[in-house]
Amino acid sequence: MALVPRQLTRAEQDELYGVEAYDYAGHGGGLFQKRGDEFIRAMHDWLRAHHVDDFDRPGWGVGPRGSGRTLLWWATLAPWPHPNHDGPSAECWLRLARDLIARGADPSNSCHEMGITALMNACGCRGWRAAPSMEMVSLLVDAGADVRAKARGPLINSHIVNGASSITRESGLTALSFVLRQEETYWDPLTHSYKELSTRDTLKIVHVLLRAGAPLDACFGDKSAEEVLREQERKRPAYAADPHFAELKRVFRGVRAAKGSYARYAKKEILVLLALVRKGRAATTWFYAGDHRTAFDILAKSPNEIVWHVLAFSFGISVGSAGAGGYYDSRPRTPTLNVEDFDNDALSIEDEGEFVIEE
Repeated sequence: MALVPRQLTRAEQDELYGVEAYDYAGHGGGLFQKRGDEFIRAMHDWLRAHHVDDFDRPGWGVGPRGSGRTLLWWATLAPWPHPNHDGPSAECWLRLARDLIARGADPSNSCHEMGITALMNACGCRGWRAAPSMEMVSLLVDAGADVRAKARGPLINSHIVNGASSITRESGLTALSFVLRQEETYWDPLTHSYKELSTRDTLKIVHVLLRAGAPLDACFGDKSAEEVLREQERKRPAYAADPHFAELKRVFRGVRAAKGSYARYAKKEILVLLALVRKGRAATTWFYAGDHRTAFDILAKSPNEIVWHVLAFSFGISVGSAGAGGYYDSRPRTPTLNVEDFDNDALSIEDEGEFVIEE
């Protein structure tokens, strides 16, 4: 008989999560307190008898329909950032998340309390001082998690449960706002201490979200991503000198200049850099990964014909004259890349028929 998602019983939930000593008499530690391979094996055994999207019992302000939190939802929040945590490592939770998605878990799962999704958890939970996870974010986005989903503010939740409209002033927290509004430090359960948040990781995660279609507008209530950044800068003046924070603002300007399309922005960035490298006015030594640097160096030294085919495959860039249907034309009119073709401030391409960028 095929399993279907259902709400866990009290006993099942206790078996999974464990019971705190101050809660009520129960069987102590649950499966979530196991470690390493023992934890993975225990979860695989659990999944033989349970649907991958089974959800836990009602909590505060939820009503009778259960909290909606699945195993994947908890995996994206873990490791739980509290001093007494002694369970699986972040790597174990990531392994479990991969297994759950491979078994068909819903990557857009959200809890009913506030509509917080698994992706929002992975982008960092301020309340639990949990750091964002680049690996978990990429995993969820690749699996099709909804980057446009919106959570609700906790102060209005009880009103929503009682039938009030969810379209209120505090509605509209997207995954992008979760990563932008992180605290300066997060709790590391392995060292039982607070560590400084990496703005470099923040920048990488923002790229992943924008690439997947996350909007810049109305990401935190009616505030744009730029407004959220300005608020963070006012709270933390040191961000003004942070190179990754400055790059974040530049990326937002570039996406705006590309009419809100991250795909179009990325195409322009590559074409600009390629032109600068060929002119000897830029180097690729800043690339984080050696393989990426090598690949770009090869691309920069390649004939234009190869460049266009690579970009067409990766970004949908087609080249040709206005009357050639936008496809590469091997006749002598082969296009060239010149720095002068670009507006370096907005990174916009002056299209004079030399090449066409398809949306």
